[in-house]
Amino acid sequence: MPVECKRCGQGSVQAMRIRSTNILLWVCEECEATWKSQEEVNVGKFEDYGTLMRGIGRSILWSELVPQ
Repeated sequence: MPVECKRCGQGSVQAMRIRSTNILLWVCEECEATWKSQEEVNVGKFEDYGTLMRGIGRSILWSELVPQ
C-alpha cells in the first residue's frame, strides 16, 4: 500500500522491483526519493532514484521498474 512521501509531501512511496535484478526498492513517484528498505521509508536517509540506478549500472528509466 502506497504511503505519502514525507520528503516532498506530494507523491506516494510505492514498492517497485527492478526488472533485471529483482532488487526491491521503495520509490516516491513525485520526487524520486528511493529507499532500499521498507523500514527506512520516510525515516532513514533516501537516495535519488537516478543516482542509485547509475550506481548499480542500470538505466534510470522508469521502465526498469515493476510495481509490487
